[in-house]
Amino acid sequence: MLEECHDSVVANNTCSGSGMAIVLFLSHDNFISGNRLSGQMLSGIDDFHSRGNSHSNNTISGAQVGISLRGSEKCNITGNLCRKNERAGIFVENGSENSLRDNHLSENGNGILLQGSPRNVLVNNSAYENRYGISIRDCGGNRLRNSRLRANLFNLRIDSVQSSTESSNYDFFVQDIDTSNLADNKSVCYLVGEVDIAVPSDCGFLGLVSCNNISAAGLNISNSSSGVLLVNSTGCRIRGSSIGSSEWGYLLLHCASCIISDSRAADCVVGFSAEKASSCRLEQDRSINCSEEGFRVVRSQGLAMVDCQARACQWGISLQDSRLCRIQNCSAADIRTDGILLRKSQEISLLDNSAAFCQRGISLAGSNSCSLMDNNASENEMDGISLQQLTAAHLQGNLARHNGQGIFAQSCRDLYLEKNLLEENSRFGLRMSGCQGGKITENSISGNSISGANLVDCKENVLYHNLFQDNGQNAADNGANQWDGGEAVGGNYWSDHPVVGNPSQEARQIAGKGIDRYPFADPWGWR
Repeated sequence: MLEECHDSVVANNTCSGSGMAIVLFLSHDNFISGNRLSGQMLSGIDDFHSRGNSHSNNTISGAQVGISLRGSEKCNITGNLCRKNERAGIFVENGSENSLRDNHLSENGNGILLQGSPRNVLVNNSAYENRYGISIRDCGGNRLRNSRLRANLFNLRIDSVQSSTESSNYDFFVQDIDTSNLADNKSVCYLVGEVDIAVPSDCGFLGLVSCNNISAAGLNISNSSSGVLLVNSTGCRIRGSSIGSSEWGYLLLHCASCIISDSRAADCVVGFSAEKASSCRLEQDRSINCSEEGFRVVRSQGLAMVDCQARACQWGISLQDSRLCRIQNCSAADIRTDGILLRKSQEISLLDNSAAFCQRGISLAGSNSCSLMDNNASENEMDGISLQQLTAAHLQGNLARHNGQGIFAQSCRDLYLEKNLLEENSRFGLRMSGCQGGKITENSISGNSISGANLVDCKENVLYHNLFQDNGQNAADNGANQWDGGEAVGGNYWSDHPVVGNPSQEARQIAGKGIDRYPFADPWGWR
C-alpha cells in the first residue's frame, strides 16, 4: 500500500490472493508497471483519491475489478491486460482527465467502465468478449479514439443511471466519439448538435444527441446496449433498419417529432422504447423475441404507433404514464403476459388492433378516459380485455372470443361498453367486480361456458339492448344494477326466456338480485 507517496515504483511483482493487491491512497506520480495479479481480489490495483499515477503493462485476472480509479485524476493507464474480472477490467469512478491507452480487455463484466467520470481520454483500447465493451455512465465530455470493440455481448453503452430524461442530464450523453471507433468492424456514428445530415448505413452504433433533421436508413446493428440512441433530438428519421441482440433496439429519450418506420428489432431486451417523447411516430415496425417489451412508451405525449407488430415478447406493447397517444392497426401475438398494456395512462386510443395468444390480450390499469374501438382480443389465456381501477373507458366494436373471459372489469367507474362481441369464452363473456355507473348496450354475449354476464358487488350500472344467447348461465348479479332502459326503451334479449313483444312486459329474473322488466322476443328486436 502506498499512502501519501510520490515517485515510487512498484514493478514486476507476482501476486495471487484476495483483498487488494496494490493500493494507492492520496498518492501522486507513482509508477505501477509489469505486475501480474490474479485471484479472487476485490481489486488488482486500487488508485484512490490520487493524482498523476501511471499504471502500465500490468496483467490482472480473476478480480472483481482489474484496475480501479476512485476519485483519481490525471492518471495514465497504458498497455494493461485485464481478463476475466467480474465487474470491470478498468473502472474509473468519479475521476477525471485520466488517459486510458492501448489496453486489452477481455472476458470482463465491462471492459472499461466510466461512472460519474467526465473528461477522460480513451485511445486505441481493445475490448472483446466482455459483457459490455465500453460503458460510459452518468458522465459527459469523454473522448474516444480508435477503440476496437468486437464479440462483446454489448459493445458500447452510453447512458444515465439517474433519470435519463431530465434536461440537466443531457450532458451525460455529450461525448466526443468519432468514426475511428469500431464496433464489430463497423464505425461508430455519434453525432452531437448536428443538423440536416444523412447517416451512412454501415455504422455499428448510431447515437444522435441534440440533433435536428438527421436521417438514417438500412442500418444493420447488433450487440449494442442501444443500437440506435436518440437523445433530445427533433425531426430525425430512421427507416428500414434492423437491430438485433441488444439491450435497447431503438431508444428515444426526450425526443420530438421523430419517426422510426419499417424497422425491426429482434432478440433484444426492449425492441423500441420512447421515454418522455412528444409527437413521435412508430410505423410498420416489428419487434420479435424480446425478453421484456417489444414496444415501451413511458411519460410520453402524442405518440402514434401504427401498423406495428410484437411477437414472442414478455409484453407486446406497453404504455406507462403517457397521454394522448394512439395505437392503431397494431398486433401482439404469442406474448407471455399482456399483448397491449396501458398503466396510468390517460386519453389513449386503441383502434383496430389485435392481441392473440397472450396471457391477457389488452390490459388497462389506472388509465382513464381511454377509447378501445374495433380491436380483436381473442384466443388469450385469461382475459381478452382487462380493465382495472379506471374511469370513463369507452369500448366499442371489439371482438373478444375464445379467451378465459371476454371482458373483465374490476373497480371501474363510468364504463361505456357498446357493440362488442363477447363470444365462446371458456368462463365469462363479461365479468364485472366492484364497478359502478357504467352503460352496457348493444353487445352480443353468446356461447360463453359459465356465464354471459356476471356482476359481483356492482351498482348503478345500466344494461339494455344486449343479446344474451346460449351461455352456460346467461346472467348473474348480486348488486344493485338496472337491467333495462325503461318501458319505452326496453331491456335485453334472452335465449332462455321466450316472450311476446318487442319489448314485452314479461319480466326476466336475473340470477341473484336483478330483473329485466321489458325483455325482447326477438334478437335485436329493438332495432
